[in-house]
Amino acid sequence: MSIINTETESAQKSSVDLVQTSHPGIGRAVYAICHLIMGIICFGVGYWSACVYYNTNPSNIDAIQNTLLLFTIILSLFLVGYRLLNIGKKPYLALLSLIPIVNIYIGFLCLIAPPGYAKTKKLDTSGKIIGSILLVIVVVLVALTYTSIFEVRNKFNM
Repeated sequence: MSIINTETESAQKSSVDLVQTSHPGIGRAVYAICHLIMGIICFGVGYWSACVYYNTNPSNIDAIQNTLLLFTIILSLFLVGYRLLNIGKKPYLALLSLIPIVNIYIGFLCLIAPPGYAKTKKLDTSGKIIGSILLVIVVVLVALTYTSIFEVRNKFNM
């Protein structure tokens, strides 16, 4: 009986190793956490440069903020590329995230798709939950935008 359990455990370990090695790149959690950290850092540096540094040296503010923007775009492209590699797509498709509307699709795909999604085309449970939460957030944001437009129209009699 011990031999069977040992063989079963080794088969399970090899299947886990196969899944990890067959899908290189970064997973959903690492992708989301890296983007969150990058956003916090960029907000902090942007706030510092706009509020604190501008008072002492206003001539360099554009250079600092443009460098920050370029850094953010390049880092985002690398993160999206590695995430697409994990999904099973070509990393150069990350360049499509520079196109408006297409970037929304790629962002959703990077957040909800499991490793190897390009072959299976099936979401796992956590992907479905994340996708549902994102859908609710988008619907709420669209509804808030829609209602605020009508408030402005009514206020100014447009």
